[in-house]
Amino acid sequence: MEPPPDRIGLAAVRDRVAALTDLSMVREFCDFIIAGLDGRAMPAYETIDLMKVPHLAPHVFVHDYRGGIEQGMLVKFSGTAIDEHYGKVLQGRYVEDVYTGSDGAAHYFPLHYRAIAECRPFFARRSVVFDQDGPRERFKQSTTLYFPCSPDGKGVNYGIGVVIFGSARTETDPLYLVL
Repeated sequence: MEPPPDRIGLAAVRDRVAALTDLSMVREFCDFIIAGLDGRAMPAYETIDLMKVPHLAPHVFVHDYRGGIEQGMLVKFSGTAIDEHYGKVLQGRYVEDVYTGSDGAAHYFPLHYRAIAECRPFFARRSVVFDQDGPRERFKQSTTLYFPCSPDGKGVNYGIGVVIFGSARTETDPLYLVL
């Protein structure tokens, strides 16, 4: 029997991610974040150097929670692949204001908020309709791995994640997991 999520260390997250996806960029992002822990319970955003993995940067997003999350999740950084997906630069905007996926309010936002509250990473893989009923409506496969960040392991001040968008030929059973 698998131990409950709160008993799994972040090093074990690597194994869970490897079992959940064969996307090399998601696995590499996971390894990159875990390798930089330096004994901490959570990654410290201030120590993360995306220039060590420049090929991943277009798919990386960073949220800034230092002002709280009452207004939403503020985008501090969004990679070019993410901005291209949305057709605009997301930096300086709130996720809740720009996310056009059909799963936002029901599943994706609550997953983020739960991961922040529990100080745990999450993994999501699902088929999503973006820009529903609009001229840019698209059906995409979306795979996300997210880590809350903390300088002291006590409170979350940032979050960093990677998202890979791909074509969705068929509907995927949605998976929203706090790891």
